[in-house]
This record gives sequence, C-alpha cells and structure tokens, in this order.
Amino acid sequence: MSNRGEGVNWPLDESDEHGSRKTTGTVKKVWISAVENASKSLAEKVANEKKWRQNYHHIVNEIICEQAKDKQNALSIAENGLKEVYNQFTFIRDGKELLLKDAMETYTEDLFESVEFSGSSKPKSIDFGITVAELKDLAEKSEIEPDVADSMKVVLENSESFIETLKDTWFVLLGSTSELCPLKKLLELGLNVVAISRPSPKRQAKVIQLAKESSGKLIVPVRKVADKSKETSEICGADVTVDTPELRTWLLSLKKDKRLVIGSYIYLDGAAHVLASCAMDAIVKDLVDKRPGTALAYLMSPSTVYPIPAAAAEDAKARYDEMPFSDSVLSALMGPFKPNCPKTVLHDEGKDSEKSLKIHNGLANFQGPSYALAKTIQNWRCSLARESTVVSSNITPSCCTESVFHVAAAARVLRGMKYRFAPLTYYEPEWASNLMTALLIYDLCYPDSPANPQTHLDNPLELFSSNGVHSGFWRSPYESETIGKAAYFYGIFN
Repeated sequence: MSNRGEGVNWPLDESDEHGSRKTTGTVKKVWISAVENASKSLAEKVANEKKWRQNYHHIVNEIICEQAKDKQNALSIAENGLKEVYNQFTFIRDGKELLLKDAMETYTEDLFESVEFSGSSKPKSIDFGITVAELKDLAEKSEIEPDVADSMKVVLENSESFIETLKDTWFVLLGSTSELCPLKKLLELGLNVVAISRPSPKRQAKVIQLAKESSGKLIVPVRKVADKSKETSEICGADVTVDTPELRTWLLSLKKDKRLVIGSYIYLDGAAHVLASCAMDAIVKDLVDKRPGTALAYLMSPSTVYPIPAAAAEDAKARYDEMPFSDSVLSALMGPFKPNCPKTVLHDEGKDSEKSLKIHNGLANFQGPSYALAKTIQNWRCSLARESTVVSSNITPSCCTESVFHVAAAARVLRGMKYRFAPLTYYEPEWASNLMTALLIYDLCYPDSPANPQTHLDNPLELFSSNGVHSGFWRSPYESETIGKAAYFYGIFN
C-alpha cells in the first residue's frame, strides 16, 4: 500500500472503501497490458497469480524472454507497458487528481528560472582514476566483462577530442545528489551540468561549491517567486515527483541551441521508486519528443532481466559444473544453490539459432515487485528511445552506497556474497561513478557504441549486454536468489 500527498501517485483502489492506493493491482495491470498482445497466456498468468509477491520474479522473467524473441515483440511490449503506466498513475495538485499524462498537458506554467555558476579552476588533465590494466584484471577475475576495458581504452586515447565534443552539451541530472550520479566527475572534466534535486540548503550548497571549485558550469532551478535576497542554496532545487510538469516546461526552453543529455538517477525505496521512475519518464518522454537530438542516460541495475553475452553464460555454467565439495555441503545445508543458467531465447520463433539471446534473471525477490517495475519502466524507455536517439544504459555494479547499505539485510547479503561467493563483489561508490561516467562518454562520443541508433542491434534488448560492470553476477555459478540465505549468514560475521 502506498499513500502520499502532492505529485505523482499510485491510483486509488476503487474496490477499497477506505480509498487506499494499493500497489499490487496496479503493477499487475501494467504487466498484463504490456504482454497481452504478444502472449495472452502470459497475461493470464499475471492476472491469475495469487502469490504475486512471492512469484513475480519468475513471471517477469518470462515476459522479458517474450520481448527477446524479436524486435517487434521487444518494442510492442515496451510501448504497451509504458502506455498502461500513463493510464494508471496519477498526479495530485491542490487536491485535484488527474492522470499523469493529463497533468503533463494541464500544468505548463513557466515556474522556474535558471541560476548559472562557472567554476574558477583551470581544466585539469583528464583522469578517471582507473587504468585499462586494472579493468583487464577485473575482467580476468570475472567481475566485469572484457569490453569494459576496451571501451575505457577508447575513452582514454580520445579523451581530449571527446571532451571537446561535449563542450556544447548540457547534462541534465535528475537526482543529482545520488551517490552514483556523475555530477562531480562531469564538473571536474569541465563539462556543463544542470543539477536537479530536492530543495535542501545543505545539499545544494555542496553542489554549488563543487561547481565553483571545478572548471565546469552548473545550472540549478529556482522558482521565479523565490526570495532572491537569500543565498541560492536556500532557494534552489525542485522535487522531480512533485514539480514534474513544470520541470519539463523549464527544460524544454533551456539552452535551446545546445544538446541535452537527460540522466535519470533517482533511487528510492519500494513503491516510491516506481513513482520516481514515472516522473522521470514523463520528463524524458516530452524532451525526446519535442527536442530532437536529446540523448538519454541511465544506470542499469544488474538486478533485473536482460540478455548477457554467451561467453558469460557459458562461464557461469562451467563454474557450476565444477562446484567445489565445500559448496555442495553448504548447498545441502542452506540451499539448494541453483545454477545461474540464463534462458536461451531464439529470434524469429527459433528459425535462426545463431540469433539466440541468453536472458539473465537477476531479480532478487527481497527487492520486491515495485523495484522490478521501476527499473523495467526505464528499460522500456531505453528500447523505444534508442530507435531515434542515443541511449546510454550500462550495467552498474553493486556498491556500498548509503541507499543500499542502510538496509541491514541487503548489506549483510552483499558482504556475504563478496566474502564467500566469488566472483561476486561490490565497489566503492566514487570508483564506480567514475567508471560509469567514462562509459557514458564512450556512448555519447564513439560512433560504434551500441548506444548509437546507427549501430545495428537485432533486438533492442542487446543494448544491455555490452559494457557489463556486473560485479560478478553474470558469471557467478549460482542463481543469486538461491544463495541469499548463505550469503546473509556469512555477512553477519564479515
């Protein structure tokens, strides 16, 4: 159940006399609408599942496998799923409730103005603090994929020309204070940033100070009615889930002669994460439609469903086949540990086996069905938008971020996985953010990147199978869901 005030909201449950906003029914409606044209049997399975919270991850895996069958399925499921999102989720303003899609057309007021800061530092040498050799070593350990090192090499060898290319680009960061957001590194590189996060004098002051000490430029939104006699940090900022339509309006008019890259970086717990994804998507959708050339950026979670390289799937299978005796004992006591065995899906109804995709189910049941929908909304937008514009969406590693480690159970599981179940691991947030920023630059500047719509992909889901910084999850011998109990146990003591 989720009840909140102004802004993007879950719809009212019409069958509940108390007027609650229950999440399960809405989530199922989205999945049903997404898949029913492609597979009526899957739609019926969603509708008839009584233990959705316990079994959603199996069904979601089947739906993404249906997307993987061919390009038409991938795009139609994404389109129908997002269409239902806009038919379900609502927006409340001053006690009036509209569908989110109607609110985006109704509230078009020019509410915000820009305050711009320029850094005082001279440009520094381009350095991500990560070497190609380091990444090759991590690939040898199966913590990341080999193409990550190759992409970093391209970025480092072309860093000056790439950065120069991006001088006329403005990076719009929705959720600019999130731990893995590229805010700091982009400013250090002398690039232009539009930082959007909730009003908070302390946090906003840090963002502004970062910009002033950098060689980059920063724009923050300020309400036109704000008291301009106050420090900018006291009056700037906006809530993406509350000021959704007005932020869209502001961004449509911002730096009209420049290219925008819209980064969706907000992460919230549970049902609120879905609302954030809906709000970000509403902004993204209008900007892609009305400002041609706008590029998109996401940090894709390893804990969803997507294709992985065949080499990674084969490595995971080989590791399982060579299960050490100690793991066999542990599996009997705290398992059983199931093989991390991606499902093989053939394109064109199986007529061409060379076009098969290995679909990895990274869903962790403890994260819940709201998390799965929140991230899939982003993946659906990636698939559709990449038809016409650049979309960067690389797998992001597990990190010891505050947003993850404040949940004791999640922290213990990750610690236990790193201690006991190689190649599973996690990284420091700053290191991961720097690496993901480098991969973003690769996607925006290198013409052969899969982010570029001119690069041929048989299926849009293949976007997610390159540059995998997956923390070992792709090549782990065991399905992560089945080692959770053992990992939690080891995490208590390590």
